[in-house]
Amino acid sequence: MISGHDVIIGVAQPLESVKSLVLQAIQGKWPDMEVEPDTETDDRWEAFVYQDREALDLWDNVETDRDLEATQDLMVHVILEPDLLTMVFGSTGDFQEEITDKVLRALD
Repeated sequence: MISGHDVIIGVAQPLESVKSLVLQAIQGKWPDMEVEPDTETDDRWEAFVYQDREALDLWDNVETDRDLEATQDLMVHVILEPDLLTMVFGSTGDFQEEITDKVLRALD
């Protein structure tokens, strides 16, 4: 079962601007990140952001809960709607806090 820790932030900026700053914040920690878009419309953008190509490949091959545990911190699920940003992290910790802080500062 896939689970995670949701960080939900209200946003007033245009979708493209928020998308850009979220990706910049993540890329600051994961310079080789891979973005796999899931949904992209005028009012919603959803993607899976992986640490790198190897992480994406690992996620593509998850078959068991043990596999899931090994990969949970290698991907961030990002959902962006007109007034709301949701980032789903595999666990809480330094990475989640740093990305959240960077995004919040950029939105100010």
